Amino acid sequence: MRILWAHSHFDLGGGPKTVLSWALGLREMDHEISFIGQGGRLLDTVKANHFTFISLGKDRFRPSLIYAFQIYKYGKTINPDVLIGVGIPTGMEASLAAYLLKKPILFIMNVSPRNMFWTGNSKWQFPQISDMVVVNAEFKELCIQKYGWDEDKIHYIPQRLLPQDHQRNIVRNSLHRIAIVRRLDIIKSQPVIYLLDRLQNFLQAHENISVDIIGDGSNYDSVVTKSCEVNKQINRSAINCIGYIDDIENKLGQYDLVIGTEKVVFEALSARKATAIIRNDGTLIPVTANNICVLSYDNFIGSKLDLSSDIDFDHLLKYVKGYSQGEGGNLGDWIERNYDYKIGAGKISMLLEEISVPKFFLQKYVFQLIRMYISIFSKILKNNLFQERRK
Repeated sequence: MRILWAHSHFDLGGGPKTVLSWALGLREMDHEISFIGQGGRLLDTVKANHFTFISLGKDRFRPSLIYAFQIYKYGKTINPDVLIGVGIPTGMEASLAAYLLKKPILFIMNVSPRNMFWTGNSKWQFPQISDMVVVNAEFKELCIQKYGWDEDKIHYIPQRLLPQDHQRNIVRNSLHRIAIVRRLDIIKSQPVIYLLDRLQNFLQAHENISVDIIGDGSNYDSVVTKSCEVNKQINRSAINCIGYIDDIENKLGQYDLVIGTEKVVFEALSARKATAIIRNDGTLIPVTANNICVLSYDNFIGSKLDLSSDIDFDHLLKYVKGYSQGEGGNLGDWIERNYDYKIGAGKISMLLEEISVPKFFLQKYVFQLIRMYISIFSKILKNNLFQERRK
């Protein structure tokens, strides 16, 4: 099957890696894939795996009718059997192209659990004109209960591990090196800053422990500033901001404890590392055999566990010291059984055989597109008026 896959970007975060892992699995099943979208730091890896990639230019307003036309134009050239659209803006653009091409489309939403579909307007909903794949069950529930999606048209397929040849690491029952792995945008950086506040006294009491913060994003400088403040208070360089590392999954063996969410968690567990989830308030939840199934439900965000699940750093130290080879092996085996990329690719392959050309397009798509543009331009107008009043 020939697939035209529209993806907003191959940059930071676990979403692009999941897309790449599924694409690799689908190609192993003899599907032919062409990507169209934005570049980013993972793009070299995409090209190194010999995928065709068509780059779209810069456009200020998304969803972009210009992008939709470019996807349609390229689709006319290669005549795909199906289209895939990843994310809200790209999904809207690709669905317009699919409608014009008269081709089926599958949507993929690599979004963390949230209480609304689009942060710009809580009442806005993605038009249900075809099937959708989501990477966590909580978001599926949101689509069904709040936005009235047909349950049969929304499919929970968790994020997947990229195929790795890395050697499984030996569990070390000591805590000297901690990795905090996180995309440091305006939202996801805040829990890291909260956590650094909480870490200060612990790092002062344990001079043999250091922390590497791995990740990049629009709020990276704020995290660097906070790290410098803590280092100054404890009078040593305990916290180091490393920045973005493309193949972080192959570097986790260097650490005694990995802290993160979503894809980072099951990459760390696959490497047999003691792992803790960082929640939005900076609290921590160690991943254990008792809670791994619950944590997997929301894609390892931790929203389903109450605050009593949080532990302080002295208990975290005990957790790492008590983390056995057997426990690490069992958790890693569980992850690899449930998160193998071939499982996700197989499910998507079956869906691609079943989906149809976008339905109820004019009634649902056009209405929601106009509603989105009204929200975007209203917000821009309000911001401009606010700036004018401040002058």
